[in-house]
Amino acid sequence: MVNAATGVTPNLLFFGGNLKAPLDLICLDPEPVNMDLPQFIQDLQEDYQRVQDQVQTQQERNYINIQKRYQGGEESRFELSILVLFFEDRAVIGMSTKLMPCWTSPHQVLWVINPQQYKILERRTGKVFLAHHHHLRKTTLEQLQQDDRRTVLLRPVHDFYAQESTV
Repeated sequence: MVNAATGVTPNLLFFGGNLKAPLDLICLDPEPVNMDLPQFIQDLQEDYQRVQDQVQTQQERNYINIQKRYQGGEESRFELSILVLFFEDRAVIGMSTKLMPCWTSPHQVLWVINPQQYKILERRTGKVFLAHHHHLRKTTLEQLQQDDRRTVLLRPVHDFYAQESTV
C-alpha cells in the first residue's frame, strides 16, 4: 500500500524494493536477469536515489497542501464586527439532529485571535465563544432578510434537566 505522506510503499523505502508475495514466487519472471555484483550495486544506488527524490517531491507537495489548508486564503478571513453564520453540528438532548438548523445566526466577530480562530458573540443571547474559520460564513442582515432566514439560537432555551429537577 502506497503511503500518502511519502508516495511510495514502506518496503520500497526501507528495503529498496517491494517484497515478493507467494503469487510472485509461483509466477516467476519470464527472463531472469543475471548481473554482476558492481552493476547490481549501481542499480540499487540508482533505485535508492530515485526513491529518495520521489519522497522529497511528495514531502514538498504535502508541505504546500498543509500551508494552503491551515493558513487559509483571503476568502476565509473575517474582519472585526462583521456578521457571520456559525456551523453547529452537535446533537441536543431531546431534539432530532435532522430538525436542528446547522447554520445558526446572527453572530458577530469580536476578536481575531489568528487567521483560523475567532472569538464570536451570539447576538441574541450574548454568549461569547471561540470558533474555527471553517465553521464560519460571512453574511449581512440584508442577506439574512433576503434569504428569509430567521435568527436561530445556538441551543434551545429550555433545559431538559431543569424540568426534571423541579418535578
